[in-house]
Amino acid sequence: MRRCGDAEFPKLPSVDEKAVTIDGNSLRSVIHKTGFAASTKERHPLNGIYFNLLENKTEVVATDNVQLAIASFASLELDESSDGFILPTKAATDITRTFANSSEIKIARIENQILFADEHTTLTTRLIKSEYPRYDEIVPKSLEGHVVVPKDPVLEATRKILLLSDPAHFKIYLNIDTQKIRMSAKHAPSDAEVETVAVESGTGNVNICVNSRNLINILERIETEVLSLEFSSALYPLVVKAIGEEAYICMLAAMLSDD
Repeated sequence: MRRCGDAEFPKLPSVDEKAVTIDGNSLRSVIHKTGFAASTKERHPLNGIYFNLLENKTEVVATDNVQLAIASFASLELDESSDGFILPTKAATDITRTFANSSEIKIARIENQILFADEHTTLTTRLIKSEYPRYDEIVPKSLEGHVVVPKDPVLEATRKILLLSDPAHFKIYLNIDTQKIRMSAKHAPSDAEVETVAVESGTGNVNICVNSRNLINILERIETEVLSLEFSSALYPLVVKAIGEEAYICMLAAMLSDD
């Protein structure tokens, strides 16, 4: 065994004057609201959370091509050449745990790495080197119908349907009109197999099938009491928006019905 001098060890990245300070709650919140939608496949470009550094805000995005979540917070100006970066999902989880109680967090980008720090701890991770999909082209600009509903009854009903659904697909069928949403685990259920939630307002109607576990993940992260479900047809995605928090948008791909 040979002793090494300090000069032989690689120099670790450190916080400098170019670091940007952001609100800790905001960073933890956008990670919580989007990270669930990232792909779980290792070494995949979508196995991460994309921070899109726009002029007036930072959009935080995750998708696995079945579900998509978009949140936003204050603009980050890390450097002039940076228009965004993909943070590995595991690193995002480490950040929320490491800085769980930090009121402020410093961020600095150093080539293909990014650094997060508070007064006690510094966490550095390599970024995913890939071009993120044009998610803004995936989210529909307008949809034909929508309903406004209270979140908690929809979440409770979806959890009940999950227990009845086939674990091979976890399908939930949503029969939506301007008066109510009928929710079931089957395409043609009996009345006893249906959960019903009253609609506060809306236009249009649709019969659409989505993954109940994915829908629960979204509903659990909405912090407002009321939400909007937007739709076009049984073949188009279902868009979920938090009423009162317009910066948070989620989308679920429709599943094929068993009829």
